[in-house]
Amino acid sequence: DRTLRVIITNTNQGWGTDYQHSLILQYFDSPSNGGVEPGGFVWHPGFYLPQQSLRIFEEALDGPGLDALLEPIDGSNMTTALLSGTTIDSPSLGVMAGQSVEVLLINLNEPITTFVMTPVVIERNAAPLAEMARNIASNVELRARVRRFAEGGGGGSEIAGPSAGAMQGAAENDGGASKDVNSSGGDDAEGGTSGAGTEGAPSSDPSGGVSLVVDRRSIAVGVLGGIGLFLQ
Repeated sequence: DRTLRVIITNTNQGWGTDYQHSLILQYFDSPSNGGVEPGGFVWHPGFYLPQQSLRIFEEALDGPGLDALLEPIDGSNMTTALLSGTTIDSPSLGVMAGQSVEVLLINLNEPITTFVMTPVVIERNAAPLAEMARNIASNVELRARVRRFAEGGGGGSEIAGPSAGAMQGAAENDGGASKDVNSSGGDDAEGGTSGAGTEGAPSSDPSGGVSLVVDRRSIAVGVLGGIGLFLQ
């Protein structure tokens, strides 16, 4: 069986709140959903209302365990974490047991809203959002971690991979507002989505950015601040 790899971008303002923990822990055997059958109802810490349980993994995980997985990215506010799990049967979600899943979590940790509505708010946030997106897309270490993860080598900083110089050269030569990885900032209690499949050719747009090429592989996309993992 093939391992399903999922990249999740958390468009958060900061890490460490009950809400931020619950966004991830709700999919695992965590303290807040202990004893709740898959598909039952649970009220996770930091959530405004009870909701149907989204637990899909058999593995146990708690807040301190999740925090221990986070790795900072030098020169940015971002952190990443590499998680793994095996699915359980959850008929209400259409998930069957036995699927191995690896998740690369990317926390943006940027104090910029994604509620960009009305001309005044758009004008105020356009430049900061554009600069944030540029910084994320051109970050050499983030590019390396995403590439290693997509190629099946893990997504942590300790995994051997292309050198920073080589990755920087790639950023300058094949750049572009990538069609493979897109990012946006967000609020602590609400978020957006980012990510895409990684099959295809390098982008050649002139503005610089992320470009990934992983032949015959695909990356599922996760959403935080809404629904979470898509298992197909």
